[in-house]
Amino acid sequence: MTKFEKGISALLLSAFMTLGVGIGVGTKSVVEGRAANNIELTFPDENKNNNKQSGYTNSWTAKIDSNTWEIKNFNNNNWNSWTYVKCGSKNSASVGSITNTTAIDKIDTIVVTVDKVNASNVNSFYVSCGKTSSTTTENKITNTIKQGENIFTLNNNEYSYFSIFVDCKKSSNGTVQISKVEYKSTLPVEATKIESVELSDSSKVFYCGDVISKSDFVVKDDVGNIVENFDIDITQVPSTPGAFNITFTSDGLESKIVAFNASSTSKSVTITPEVLNITQGYIGHTEQLTAVVAYNNT
Repeated sequence: MTKFEKGISALLLSAFMTLGVGIGVGTKSVVEGRAANNIELTFPDENKNNNKQSGYTNSWTAKIDSNTWEIKNFNNNNWNSWTYVKCGSKNSASVGSITNTTAIDKIDTIVVTVDKVNASNVNSFYVSCGKTSSTTTENKITNTIKQGENIFTLNNNEYSYFSIFVDCKKSSNGTVQISKVEYKSTLPVEATKIESVELSDSSKVFYCGDVISKSDFVVKDDVGNIVENFDIDITQVPSTPGAFNITFTSDGLESKIVAFNASSTSKSVTITPEVLNITQGYIGHTEQLTAVVAYNNT
C-alpha cells in the first residue's frame, strides 16, 4: 500500500467514525432464563460471609451462582473448618429444611449426600415439590435416611421448587450431617419455548428502513439449544426512530417478543476528489468518497 493510500485509509476511518457511517453500538437483547438443570449446593456457599451460624434454630440464605436457598435449623459452625451443615438438637425435636428460592427447572432427581447420621434419631426424611415457590406441597417423596448418597426420584420434571426435610427427634446436636445437595436431569428434556434472543453481531445497529434478516439473530430455546428454524414477523426496521418489537416464532415452541431500537438514518457526505486537499499529485482519480477528508504529505 502506498503512503497516499495509507493516509486515505486512516483518514476515511476517522471520518466514518465521526459521521456515523455504519459504525455504532447495537442493542443486544438477551432474555435470561431460569436456573439450568444439574445444580449443586455445596458448603461453604458463596454467601458464607453473611450467613455464619453457631446454633441449630436459625434460618439463613445459601447462594451458588444465581441460585439461592433458604436453610432452616442447620448449623454451620460459623464455617470454622466445616464443609458441611448439621441439624438435630439436644434441646428439643426439630425439623431441618433446605429449600431453593430460585427456580430449578426440568430436573427429575435430587441427591442428598449425608456424611454422618444416626438413623434412629430421625423421624422422617422427605422432599416436598411444587411448581411455584408457594406450592411446594404438590408432591411428597419419602426416603429412608442413610449415610452416603440418598436419591430422590421424581415422577416427572415439571416441578421447580423443592424442600428437603429432616425431621429429627430430640437427641444430640448435629445428629445429621449433610455436605452436598445435587439437582439433576437424567431424562431427555424437551424444549417448550423460545428462551433467549441475541444479535449474531453484537455491534449491529438497526437504522430506520434497514432490512431485517433472520441471520441477524441467534435464538435459543429453554433447554439451551440454538433454534435453527424460526420466523420473525417483520423484515424491515420502522421508518420512525425509537423502540420496536420483533416476534420470534418456531413450530412447537412458545413465541418470544423482543424489543429493539431503530436509529436515525446514518449521515454521510458524498464529495468528488477535487474537494480533497492533496499536496501530492494524484491523476485519474474519479471515484466518489463518502466523507470529507484531507491528505497532508509530510
